Amino acid sequence: MKHLQDYIVENINPIFEAKFDKFTNDVDELFDLIPKFKKYPIIKDFLVDVINNCKMSKDIEQHFIYANKSNKIKMKYSFLNTIKQLLEQDKYKEIKSKMAGSKKIKLSIRGCGEFMETGSGSLNRVSTPTQEIGTCLVFNHFIDELKQDPEYKLNYETIKNIVAELSSDFDNEWRLSFMKQINTIVQYLTVDLKIKDITHYKLERYGGDTKFKNWEVSKEYSKFIGQYTKCLGGQKDNWDPADVLLYNINKQAEIISDFEKYTKSITDENSAAIVKKEFIKKYYLGDSHDFKGISLKKIALSKEQGNFDVFNIGENNKVSNVKCENVKQSKTGNDISIICSGDFKFNNIIDDSLNDKIEPINKNPDYVKIQLRTFGSGQIGIDCTLTNYNGKNNGPSLGKCPIRVWSKAIGYDQNSKDLNDAINKLKTKIDDNKFLEDIIKSAIKEGPNCFPFILIH
Repeated sequence: MKHLQDYIVENINPIFEAKFDKFTNDVDELFDLIPKFKKYPIIKDFLVDVINNCKMSKDIEQHFIYANKSNKIKMKYSFLNTIKQLLEQDKYKEIKSKMAGSKKIKLSIRGCGEFMETGSGSLNRVSTPTQEIGTCLVFNHFIDELKQDPEYKLNYETIKNIVAELSSDFDNEWRLSFMKQINTIVQYLTVDLKIKDITHYKLERYGGDTKFKNWEVSKEYSKFIGQYTKCLGGQKDNWDPADVLLYNINKQAEIISDFEKYTKSITDENSAAIVKKEFIKKYYLGDSHDFKGISLKKIALSKEQGNFDVFNIGENNKVSNVKCENVKQSKTGNDISIICSGDFKFNNIIDDSLNDKIEPINKNPDYVKIQLRTFGSGQIGIDCTLTNYNGKNNGPSLGKCPIRVWSKAIGYDQNSKDLNDAINKLKTKIDDNKFLEDIIKSAIKEGPNCFPFILIH
């Protein structure tokens, strides 16, 4: 979460426990372990109240977990509702008001194996994996019912019952978002792909899930993308942003066989490029439409219906004739910005700064800023944003360029943390227009190594 940063974990197992030094439900002991919290007595009162309100829990002996390396307090995910209720009390308004701006008081929530981002001090968000599984379950339910009744329509109460088994934190907006997501996927299949019978389609979360043993396609696809990522470096999302996988269940055996073959065939960058080309030709450029990767965004209440956009197939975005117009560096010298002009058209870029109210950016900006700097994680990286000639009045972010791409292009050791070395080497590329163009394309996932995907938003 962006505000009170400490995690709440759902399950504690031996592997997870090994990462931590101390388990305790004694707040005094906890504050001795993390001295910086002594400056905030209100936090101590808050944690005591959390314990007192959770006395009925069978796990009271493991309420708080101290992680020595990160100096953070971690709590059980099951205490989420208690925390939400306490933060609404007047005496804890001080905590809530400090969430947004304080870097000293940090709490965050962890559940279902992933971090849950929250905004404006709200604790009613659901973890990303749970959201993705919810979409899959609602879609698959819809398909099952459609087989029995060709006129079947999803309804609010049905969705409510389906996702309630996953989390009690899905609110009205989420349930309506699920309905809009499913309607948008159906629209993509029936209108864009012109598929008359969609009852043979199934949706699975990328990588599968331990609760759903029969999600075999997603397991094999994750191995395929994992091997691809291993050869090219970086993170999975650098190359394939898909969250869930849509496929023809009648072709399941063939699809799994293909993915197994692709995984074995990738041994280096050259073989990865050949395999990717073969994959796209069969599953995105042909007429079968047996497999598609989908990236999901929550659809806001303000939108009557969702939209879909297809990335990396055809000309969604235009980046050409790129050249450096201006170079800016901070007084401290801890970053460098290259202001680029060019022929730009960004139709399918998502402005994440809008949080839930995400809309595509339909702009033909004059300038794009390529900035090399150190991010909050301590990692040196490059991100691209819409901007003006002076590099100020930044618009939405176009994305981060994978470190594997830019470090190789400028001859920088990606394991190094020498910012000055990275800046000096980037300066040698200021007049290399092809390099600047490739950086921007990679940041918006339009680079030659990125996989196609359908964005539902």
